[in-house]
Amino acid sequence: MTQKNAKKAAARARQATQGGKYQANLRIVGGGAGSSPKPWTCSKCKKPIAAGEGSVDVMDAETGGSPRRPTSSERRLTPEAIEERQKQGRPTQPPFDGFSIGELERNPIQIAFGAYHFECVESADMEPYWIAVERAETLEQWCHWVHHLTEKTWMAKDDIARMLAFWFTNRGEDIYQVPT
Repeated sequence: MTQKNAKKAAARARQATQGGKYQANLRIVGGGAGSSPKPWTCSKCKKPIAAGEGSVDVMDAETGGSPRRPTSSERRLTPEAIEERQKQGRPTQPPFDGFSIGELERNPIQIAFGAYHFECVESADMEPYWIAVERAETLEQWCHWVHHLTEKTWMAKDDIARMLAFWFTNRGEDIYQVPT
């Protein structure tokens, strides 16, 4: 780990214990029936992550950074719209001279999930949305985070389902298994 990454990991660890800028003020419900706190498993080293030693990262799958919706200058046109605009002599690259919703490519952000020890975070430059592992130890706590992230403009319905599934797959559990 580089010195820059070590400093970043230490800063994240401090934020995790003191409440960082990426953490919401959620009411955390302690373990209910059928929700024994199993530790998160690091996506990189595959070892358990103890409280205060890591985070669950929600990130843009392409960049590894914080998810966000593309700005109007980053949007792309469909191939059909490009062809039509070329015939009309209109711009096919941003900045556009106006466009219809039908001309825009449906390009949802791909959201990725990972659990990491602070020292296993590969790049200090990436700023994913992160949740301290001790704030998501039980399924009830994780569901609060899922609910919180439904309010983000970059979370689509399929991302919400995958976020729920990540809880189970990270623990090596069958997602369809009902706790007894």
